[in-house]
Amino acid sequence: MVYFIVFMPVTCNDIDTIKARFSYEAAMMYFNHIDRSLVVSCLDDLMQQGVWADSFNELLFPETDHFHEFKDAVTSALKDIGVSFPQDKESALWFILKLRLTDIANEEIVPLDGLVDLFDRIYFEYDFHAKSEHCLGDSHGIEHLIGIYLSYDDFMEGPIELVRKRTGFDQTIIDLNAEILQHARDWVTKQSG
Repeated sequence: MVYFIVFMPVTCNDIDTIKARFSYEAAMMYFNHIDRSLVVSCLDDLMQQGVWADSFNELLFPETDHFHEFKDAVTSALKDIGVSFPQDKESALWFILKLRLTDIANEEIVPLDGLVDLFDRIYFEYDFHAKSEHCLGDSHGIEHLIGIYLSYDDFMEGPIELVRKRTGFDQTIIDLNAEILQHARDWVTKQSG
C-alpha cells in the first residue's frame, strides 16, 4: 500500500513550542480527551522542521481506532523525540495547568477561550472536590478560575443567539477576559516563585 503524506501549513516553526503543544495534548489523555487532529498537526509541524521518528507512522497511519493503542503510540513518539511526559493524572494536571495558564498569562491565547477549552476537557474528569479544602480548586490555586468558568457556563445558558443579545454581553466578555488574564498571571507568578 502506498501512503502520501500531506503536510498542513506550518502553524509554528519553533520546535520547542511544537513539542510543548504535543505534550499538552498527550497529557490530556489522562482526562480521556485527546484531539487527534491537533496531534497530527503537531507531527506535521515537527516534520516540516525536519524532526522525524519511526513512531510517527503509528499516529499518522493507525491500524485501529482504539484509544489505548493511540495513547501508546503518542507516548512512544514523545519518548522518541526526547519529550518528557507526565506519568500520572496528578502530574498531568499540573503540567496542563502550567502550559495553559502560562499561554493565557502571556496573551498567546484569548483568556476566555483558553480557560473554557481547559476546563471543558478536564473539569469533570478530575475530582477537584476531593482535593479541595475550602474552595473548589484551592488545592491547585485555581479556585478563582474555576469560579469564573462555572459563572461563564451559567451565563451562556440558553440559545447562543439569545445569549449574545443580552444587555451588557460584550462588556461581560471583556471583563471576564481581563479577570482571567489577571488570575492566570497571578497563578504563574506564584508557581514560579
